[in-house]
Amino acid sequence: MAKKIFISYSRHDLNFVEKLAQDLLDAGYEVWYDLSKIEGGDRWAQEIQKGINQSQIFVLVVTPHSIASEWVEKEYIFASQRGLKVVPLLREHCQLPIWLLNIQYVDIVGINYERNFNQVLESFQNYGRRKEDRKPESASWKHRLEKSVPYIGMILAMLALILLLFLPKSPVSLIPPTPTLTSTSTTTPTNTPTQTPTPTFTQTPSVTPSQTPSATPTAELGEGTPSATLTLAPEITDDFGIEMVLVEEGVFLMGSDSGDTDESPAHLANLNAYYIDKYEVTNAAYRACVADLGCELPKNTRYYLQPDHPEHPVVYVTWEMANAYCEWRGARLPTEAEWEKAARGTDSFSYPWGNFFVRSALNYCEQNCEYSWKDPFGNDGFAMTSPVGSYEAGVSPYGVYDMAGNVSEWVYDWYAEDYYRNSNRDNPIGPESGIYRVLRGGSWYNKAVDLQTFRRSALRPNVAYNYTGFRCASSPGE
Repeated sequence: MAKKIFISYSRHDLNFVEKLAQDLLDAGYEVWYDLSKIEGGDRWAQEIQKGINQSQIFVLVVTPHSIASEWVEKEYIFASQRGLKVVPLLREHCQLPIWLLNIQYVDIVGINYERNFNQVLESFQNYGRRKEDRKPESASWKHRLEKSVPYIGMILAMLALILLLFLPKSPVSLIPPTPTLTSTSTTTPTNTPTQTPTPTFTQTPSVTPSQTPSATPTAELGEGTPSATLTLAPEITDDFGIEMVLVEEGVFLMGSDSGDTDESPAHLANLNAYYIDKYEVTNAAYRACVADLGCELPKNTRYYLQPDHPEHPVVYVTWEMANAYCEWRGARLPTEAEWEKAARGTDSFSYPWGNFFVRSALNYCEQNCEYSWKDPFGNDGFAMTSPVGSYEAGVSPYGVYDMAGNVSEWVYDWYAEDYYRNSNRDNPIGPESGIYRVLRGGSWYNKAVDLQTFRRSALRPNVAYNYTGFRCASSPGE
């Protein structure tokens, strides 16, 4: 049974609350906020109390308006007395009142809403209060035993040392001789560890194109272990008329030590050669898959059906929809590592074009964008998506367009916050399972800092927005 969530907020924040409520509904929760349940003739206080009593989670949207609201404070006190989980969501920076100071909040200011939405959902499974605010539980005998093990080990080690110091020394070895050692001479020569291989074992055959070279610790960026490779075309056009560009095999620097915790540490990754779409998948390209019954319609067709949007990237597609399209084309979604290398190259660029932000190089949230975090000095010409390949200045080192901005792109990997601390070096792929899939590249909805090539975001694979799109990849010979 789905958990019920009560949202407490100020009417000034209604537009955001409606979006939040819809996102929570999409994530499988039942949502109560006053306008959704109160009908004509109902008494406000009684219905609000009823809503709180029927809920298990109390979400408080924190803004200067809600903090100043007496109703919000009353709702919070009532929910706290009923023992609900309290999850404050910081929507706008403000001075927190004393009744909220001892509860950990989730930062959803600006673009952090998109980046931290998974933390919002995770907080529903754990108490919002900090660990130090919780009443300590009495330790079980098993827990007490586990805590005592290190001390018991130390005592035993000290006793053993004392015995060794005070035992009489003897020339006789404490380890008795093992006469069976002399019997090894009966072992046939073919089984002895000192056997010298014949010269045929030391010959080095030529490497076939299908073999994957392993990167050595001394490999430089962009170089793997030398091997014989096929000559691959720098660009191809697949059977569906989609242009793809080659990303050569080799090593590159993935992640950043200056990024968020899930984006660090910076580490080397060695990838086989692969092809990736030169442009994001467009409405026109996606329509071909729908017409062939290989794809579902986007969750919302408002932009998909616009006659002047055939070359805009398709949006409102879930991870499942993106994966189905790529499979229909005989391709696949790129891994997170493949996406990042295609975006930043082997010079570790922070943006596809270099290390400094260039307003004219991409479609992002600038003066045409309706959100409060927009850049008033930028003007990319579009309030939302733009036709793919519109920004020559933003092309990546491999000739790939829109790797920053326009739409956030689904990649193959499941999301894990600690993935970079545990990932493989050769052709890394994310964890085998998870709750969220990874999105990369940012979109028209984002501000500049969230469009860097190492930035990661995550979303449930069955959820889609007007800024979620994708591109495909393939390995030579697929």
